[in-house]
Amino acid sequence: MRLAASAEADVSVVDDATVRLKGVLDDTLASLMERLRRNFRSNQLEVPVHRLLVQMFEGATVEKRAGPGEHGADFLIRERDRFDHERTTVVQLKDYGQVLSGQRALEQIRDAFRWWAPVSAAVVLSTAACEDPAFAKARDELAEEFGIPVKVVLGEQLARWFLAHLEAVAAD
Repeated sequence: MRLAASAEADVSVVDDATVRLKGVLDDTLASLMERLRRNFRSNQLEVPVHRLLVQMFEGATVEKRAGPGEHGADFLIRERDRFDHERTTVVQLKDYGQVLSGQRALEQIRDAFRWWAPVSAAVVLSTAACEDPAFAKARDELAEEFGIPVKVVLGEQLARWFLAHLEAVAAD
């Protein structure tokens, strides 16, 4: 009788292994982002992010432009399609604690759009946990003005990318 009752209870309970594994993943991603931010302050984050982009965009040219002559692009990703058309994506990296806000990143995207033309897309890659609604609105307006996608990748997604490519990114 106890075995039958136990079996019925097990069937009705959500798979707690999945819930616990999700917790492990969430903790791993949070710890990974925290460790990246602690070990690579501000512009030091450019080196691991460059390595990450090289791994993620196999076959593309990933140029690190960060610094005084960047003209709004920390990275340029240049890809060629099968018709030999080049697509250029501008990436602006921002190390923010919690909220991606302000106008600086968007001003840099504006500068990059003009300097590195033709630009096919722009991305603000940030360690921030979330995007300020005013920033999102201004970003959408910029995308409409230029007629290109202007996207944001936040800390959790950045951590997921690092986790997926960490072994290759950590190799010399």
